[in-house]
Amino acid sequence: MPSSPNYKRDLKQERKTAIARGETSVGSDSKDARRHRARRKYEKEHGKLPPGVDVDHKKHMEDGGSDSVKNLRARKVRANRSDNDHKGHNNHSKKGK
Repeated sequence: MPSSPNYKRDLKQERKTAIARGETSVGSDSKDARRHRARRKYEKEHGKLPPGVDVDHKKHMEDGGSDSVKNLRARKVRANRSDNDHKGHNNHSKKGK
């Protein structure tokens, strides 16, 4: 909630601050750009995905995975986001150990 009725967020400054802190990247090598490219690649091969579906890497990039179509899968948003970034990137590779 704003601290005053006339408060306006300075979104440009917030973006600059986030980049300076390393909270987000910019450019074609950013994680966000790589994620969008992976989704487009998956959709080109398998058709357009409905809302509520994410494209997931079976083996995460940080664990040596790739952006090849063989390493991509469609998952429901809730399932994908519940076991990836929130619990560590190699969470599902530890199962059964």
